[in-house]
Parts: sequence; structure tokens; C-alpha cells
Amino acid sequence: MKNYLLIALLFTLIISCKPDEAKKQILIGKWQGVSWTVAGKDAGREAQTVNFEFNNDDTYSASFGGQEEKGSFRLTNDKLYTT
Repeated sequence: MKNYLLIALLFTLIISCKPDEAKKQILIGKWQGVSWTVAGKDAGREAQTVNFEFNNDDTYSASFGGQEEKGSFRLTNDKLYTT
């Protein structure tokens, strides 16, 4: 009986999440750049100095060198939009 209850609960959680919401949960947290490419080629910039933090309340912050940016974000399909 417990197994059926657990399966039913997991099924409900899976179908109740919107696809973009599930992707958003993967994005939440702190990120550091690994590579920086433009048109598929190395841009010659230090990607490791780029940092992002995405929050549950749909806000984000980013920094690169001495530059900082804050705003809101949204995911639509496989695209990330920032404002």
C-alpha cells in the first residue's frame, strides 16, 4: 500500500509542475562561467570571472570584472530572458 501511495504522490508532483518551472528549479543557485564563445569560437575572455546567481523569486544578479547587473529573469521553452 505504501508503494502505491508513493507512486501516486510522485506522479502528481511530476504532472503538476509546468515544464518551464521544472527547468527553473535546475537553474536556481550560483553559477560561474566555464567558457565564453561567440559564433562557436573562443572569444578570448576570462569566463571564470563571470558569476550569476538565480533566485526562486525570479530575480538574478551577475558580475563580470567590475561590472554588476541585477534584474528579473524568465524561462520560456529553452530560452533564458533577463530584464
